[in-house]
Amino acid sequence: MTLREIERIIENNQLDILSGPCFEHPSDDLDYRELYNNLMTKYLWTIEKISAYLDSAKVDYQQKQHHIAALERKTLALINLNQELMHQCNMDELTAVHSRSYMLGRIKNEIQRSLEEENNFVLAMIDLDNFKFINDRFGHLEGDRVLRLVGKTLNDKVRKTDIVGRYGGDEFFILMPDTQEKEAERILNRLCKAITDNTAKHLGKHYKVTVSSGYCVSDDHRCADFSELINLADRGLLRAKSLGKNRIVQQHNSSMAV
Repeated sequence: MTLREIERIIENNQLDILSGPCFEHPSDDLDYRELYNNLMTKYLWTIEKISAYLDSAKVDYQQKQHHIAALERKTLALINLNQELMHQCNMDELTAVHSRSYMLGRIKNEIQRSLEEENNFVLAMIDLDNFKFINDRFGHLEGDRVLRLVGKTLNDKVRKTDIVGRYGGDEFFILMPDTQEKEAERILNRLCKAITDNTAKHLGKHYKVTVSSGYCVSDDHRCADFSELINLADRGLLRAKSLGKNRIVQQHNSSMAV
């Protein structure tokens, strides 16, 4: 086995990552952490095979050191590449908040943690009011400016323990671990006000950006899976819209009074 043959093995592993399913066919059901771990397992298995060859084959000391140094360089480059790709999979490029797929995974984990530790958490959906008007009247580039500023505002204003993601379009969701109903209401009121104030300050006064929000508390639906919790928060958001927008509505379990 020559050095070039070893390099081809490493390069092929890189090509597998660059042409993998998370870049060709993104899926909300795909666990990118699992994908990353599987790829690294495959890569480390390849390294073990190459190392076994170097240990067993009749390779002089200088040639062996040359091979090992090349492997170390390739390993470091691939690890750095994997970390960058994993970051890209986990983040929404436009708004700099977490991606939808990342958030779904975190919600699943939080459900399990809340059941084990008997703690409540809150899932909130936030949607911009009349965002279509901004796109239609001022153009999609202006709409992107609004979305970027909303993402930055949410990242800056949430608590360190809260997690912000983009659900899609102009809709965001926030996961608030270890949070009760009244605290969630205060946090969401503060966030919604901050969005309106920041957009007025940085984007001018040609239009006013307000937001509506719906949220649910895990204790209201303790055995729910993540899709049921998202549906509850989304129903609260729809009610906030139907009640006149620019407001926050808690959505309880369907078996409870609304």
